[in-house]
Amino acid sequence: MASLSLRKWARCALLSLMAVLGSASAHAASFDPELTWRTLDTEHFHITFHGGEEALAEEVAGIAEDIWTKMTAELDVHPKRPTEIVLIDHTDMANGYAMTVPVNTIVLFITAPTEDSTLGLYENWTDAILTHEFTHILHLDDVDGIPAVLKRVFGKIVSVHRASPGWIIEGQATFQETRHTSGGRGRSNVAHMIKRMAVLEDRFPNLGNMDGFQVKPPGGNLRYLFGQDFQQYIADKTGENVWTKWTHTYGGGIPYLLPSKRVFGERFGPLFKGWHAHLASRYGAQQAAVQAQGQTQLHLLTDNKATCMGPEWSPDGSTLVYSCSDPGKGPAIYIQKGLQAEAEVSLEGAFARDFAWRKDSGAIFYSSSHVVDRFNLFDDVWFHKLGSETATAVTSGRRARQPALSPDGEVLIAVTNKLQNNQLVQLTVDKVLQPLTEHADHTQLSSPRFSPDGRHIALSLWRDGQRDIWIFKADGTPHRRVTVDLALDGDPAWSADGRLLYFTSDRSGIFNIYAVELKTERLWQVTNVIGGAFHPAPHPSGESMALERFSHNGMDVAWLPLGRSTWWDKGVLPMPLQVRGGLAEVVPTDIEEKLPPASPRTDLVPSKPAEPPEEPRSDSGDDGTIRSVNLQRIPGLHGWGGGLQGSAISGIGHIWDSPEAGPDSETHSETEAEAPEEEDYPFSYPVRRYNPLPVLFPPRFIRPLGTITDGPGF
Repeated sequence: MASLSLRKWARCALLSLMAVLGSASAHAASFDPELTWRTLDTEHFHITFHGGEEALAEEVAGIAEDIWTKMTAELDVHPKRPTEIVLIDHTDMANGYAMTVPVNTIVLFITAPTEDSTLGLYENWTDAILTHEFTHILHLDDVDGIPAVLKRVFGKIVSVHRASPGWIIEGQATFQETRHTSGGRGRSNVAHMIKRMAVLEDRFPNLGNMDGFQVKPPGGNLRYLFGQDFQQYIADKTGENVWTKWTHTYGGGIPYLLPSKRVFGERFGPLFKGWHAHLASRYGAQQAAVQAQGQTQLHLLTDNKATCMGPEWSPDGSTLVYSCSDPGKGPAIYIQKGLQAEAEVSLEGAFARDFAWRKDSGAIFYSSSHVVDRFNLFDDVWFHKLGSETATAVTSGRRARQPALSPDGEVLIAVTNKLQNNQLVQLTVDKVLQPLTEHADHTQLSSPRFSPDGRHIALSLWRDGQRDIWIFKADGTPHRRVTVDLALDGDPAWSADGRLLYFTSDRSGIFNIYAVELKTERLWQVTNVIGGAFHPAPHPSGESMALERFSHNGMDVAWLPLGRSTWWDKGVLPMPLQVRGGLAEVVPTDIEEKLPPASPRTDLVPSKPAEPPEEPRSDSGDDGTIRSVNLQRIPGLHGWGGGLQGSAISGIGHIWDSPEAGPDSETHSETEAEAPEEEDYPFSYPVRRYNPLPVLFPPRFIRPLGTITDGPGF
């Protein structure tokens, strides 16, 4: 670092100050001082970006101006000064945050969401996250009446809306994100799943806990998902533009005196009860439909206390691996030798969602996020030999995740992430990543899996607003698009004989496991659950599978005996217009057929009973002491901003949406990677070298000697 110029350090420090204003959450705020920055100017935005982001900055500019037009009209708020947008590609986690002090600023982490996230339903990720964050800018910066006079005296620190409940602040942004894009969490079946199980399992929060200050699921999701749904209910009941009226009424009022009766004609208490009853009716009807069709009974293999994910059977069928994260004990990778055995910790301090077994069943590959070069939170691939207490890095700072090993053990592939594009890569013996794809259209890839004969790769692919199952050839060229619909399809898994391809889908409105019979291209529904079923892991015998099961308490690993007589026939899959290779061609010719039995075997019973009674996950340990909170990033179970409220800024408040989620692994790595170089690009907007001084000077607020609140107030 001694070699870095003083100017470079100064620029980085000032940019970080603009983005976070001295936040204690350094992991969410500090940028690599090696990065060089330029600013693209539009009529209403200054978009600051680093080397390599040139094309993305141009794209964001057009989207941002469209959002300015529709959102200023929606909220009837028109900022006088251009809003600052900072684009940063320093993490493999989708996120962003907004702040209004000292100036209106949005920071976008340009990585797109993974398949299992609450954020996964979108047509254009930049449009979705920017709509959400710009809503924060307009909402929090609006002042009317007497507060507007105070703002003229004290500056931008005066904001009545920062003295709002978190579910109003985040619910408003999520409400508008849903209303003004074709996706959004208000339409997401992951979000509905979380709300549905809170209602049906009698874990619905009270109005005073809607901000989500709790360790237990759904935690911080309360203010995003529940806040949006409550606000949608109020809008449906009292008028679609009622939240614009709220913005200007409360913005000109007294902090903490919420004018619900004045705006809605009814206080929040009765509205909340009506909303709860509405959800009970909606989700009760879903539950009744599932039970009428026949509910699948699952056997839990984990204790319903820790969040557990990523089950995968060893090639010899003797051992199941998965990962769990406990708020008190932290994360660990577990192995379970058979259904009757107790799970054992194989590796402490690591969490993973996908595993790939070595062909001798004695070692695993997995990916975890960790801190790289001090300023980055990247995914990397690791190798762990069973019986050892450590893991070895296969990649370092290469942003590689979800490894898959060919059946012969010769080829290791993974997915890489950079500049909102995913690539399928092959990892060579000398740890070089050889790209198999060259996507530049924001294509997102997930969960690659080799076919049993090694000739093909099944994966989940997002493109143009649709996430479907695809089959590629082993060299990375597309062979066939398997599903073609608006459902979110993910988690592909081959049967041991290659005749069936299992996957997860929300095509019924609830996430369940499905199977495609490749020779006939017929689709079957394998499970029918009320919560959600994910990540199928068929046993090599073909007689059962492990999977993830969702309840209000989060994810658990479960087991299901397979029987084709219990499946539901969903007909033949529609043929895609393009990439039309035959699915029958994928079926191995040199592997003996081993289809699931006609009826489930009754002698295959794990040690734990089927679907034990729900017990809420406790905030205290076995000895009654309060658990320490491990801010583990659990995909699908957190919204923008992670599990808690956001990053506190002493004396000023909170940065709403500031990310709190941390790495999966406690390891840190240093690489010799150089910062991305600037590229020539035919910009259609003026571009200049970044200069922080106009943002920081002159000062835009005066802090009073006394403050009304130490939280997000004025």
